[in-house]
Amino acid sequence: MFDTATNYPCIFVAEKVFSDENEFNFITFDDEIHENTVPEVVRALEEGEAPWIRNHTLSQQKLTTDTWSPAKVIASDVIDNVRAGDAQNLGSLYNASQGCTIGGEGGEDIYVISEDVVEDEDLETELLEKVLKGGDINKWAEPEQNKYLIYPYDDRGNVVDIESYPNIDSYLSSHREMLANRHLDGKLITERNKQWYELWRSRDVDVLNSSKIVTPRLSTKNRFAVDLEGHHLLDSAVGIECPDEHYQYLLGFLNSTWTQLYVNSESTYVQNRYWNYSQTVVESLPIIPPTTAEGTSEYDQIEESVDNLIQRRETKDKIDRFPNSYVTGSVAVDWLYYVWETNRSSVEPTIQQRTDGTYAIEIGRESITSPLIDSEKRANYIFTAVKGMSVDSGEEISIPVPRRDSDVEQVLEELERDQELLRNIDSEELEGAIDEAVYELIGLDDDEVGTIESCLEMF
Repeated sequence: MFDTATNYPCIFVAEKVFSDENEFNFITFDDEIHENTVPEVVRALEEGEAPWIRNHTLSQQKLTTDTWSPAKVIASDVIDNVRAGDAQNLGSLYNASQGCTIGGEGGEDIYVISEDVVEDEDLETELLEKVLKGGDINKWAEPEQNKYLIYPYDDRGNVVDIESYPNIDSYLSSHREMLANRHLDGKLITERNKQWYELWRSRDVDVLNSSKIVTPRLSTKNRFAVDLEGHHLLDSAVGIECPDEHYQYLLGFLNSTWTQLYVNSESTYVQNRYWNYSQTVVESLPIIPPTTAEGTSEYDQIEESVDNLIQRRETKDKIDRFPNSYVTGSVAVDWLYYVWETNRSSVEPTIQQRTDGTYAIEIGRESITSPLIDSEKRANYIFTAVKGMSVDSGEEISIPVPRRDSDVEQVLEELERDQELLRNIDSEELEGAIDEAVYELIGLDDDEVGTIESCLEMF
């Protein structure tokens, strides 16, 4: 092949013989390998030592017909060590439940309704529960959602007589043919000893009604959040019942890198690499019980960090909903309406002063004008309201504009304070502190922490 190179033959022998004693090396590299010369790389491989190389010894015994993922095999050693310590399965400490399954194509559109539908149909509130879907849940802070689930069960989870609620009965009866023809495993809902208006699976009402921690069932990464209000859940979400006094600790533990490793190792990924945070996987997660950790510096570190991260998330959500989240009911407002002429994935406006002394918000060839934009502060207010919006052609927006200049100024000052708070809370640093505390509590040494980081890069 090369005139100046010596060719050394190699005979590779493969035998179809299984042995518990067979071991092999699995080597991973950090990005720094590209900064080294070929001889340095070869020397590191021979010696098995370098800051940018990780040499893992794998047992053939752990490569089963189900698992041929080196990352899962490597992670299993760390998980086994944690299980051998003081950790307990989450499910042995707290109840968990997947959310309700409605069943049938279009069933969700019937049972999950807006406040407007509730008012228009005058639906009985006794059978209405605020509800969350997996997509409503973001990491840390309590989700805000104003959708309702028609839940035809009493407080003990027993199905009610729908005729005792005439308005809901009338509403559901208008969809009766579709609801009565919902199938599960080849049988109609009424063939499963259920009423035609029931949900396919109503789940654990005690968990759903409680203060809990919630997560999307499918997610690319940890997205556990607190739900102290006690929303019901759809089956795209999972809830873990937890006492109020320990929720910060549990939330931090669940959003840690340790949990990410465990979920990646124990679950499957589907579609576009969504990990399955199923009830079964979550219940089997090894954690240190809060009553065991309470009183330690690690417990305090997790609790303090989570409080700050929740504050940061709530503040960010408030900023994202500007100006509606800043204009309270005590502020008198006028409304500015505008219909977009083109699709825009992210509005990037500019401010232009007009000859009549008012201001215009320019977006490409579009221009938002109004007698309400009669000062630079008001222009900044509208500018901030539309900046970053994703809009469709023909979509109408409505912006509440305070009537008094002093209220406009106060809202902008409050926004600036929130933005400053956001800049001063380093989420990456806080999440790193949580990881360190969790590692200490579950008894990991530096090598095992390095193994976790290496495995997460391989998944």
